Amino acid sequence: MASCPEGAISVEERHTVELNRERAETQPRKKGIFIHCFTCGAGEDTSYLLPLKHNMQYEYVPLLS
Repeated sequence: MASCPEGAISVEERHTVELNRERAETQPRKKGIFIHCFTCGAGEDTSYLLPLKHNMQYEYVPLLS
């Protein structure tokens, strides 16, 4: 088994605030990002979509028609 050089890994202890479920449930739910095919309009809920990048923009096309 390989060993890690001394000092290469460190453990950090982090403290968080406990979740307040009542407050969380009063917040409005955010809807997810919905992607769709740029040619036929098929959504990610009905098709597998592949991202294609052109001119620094992502477009999505269905994997299967």
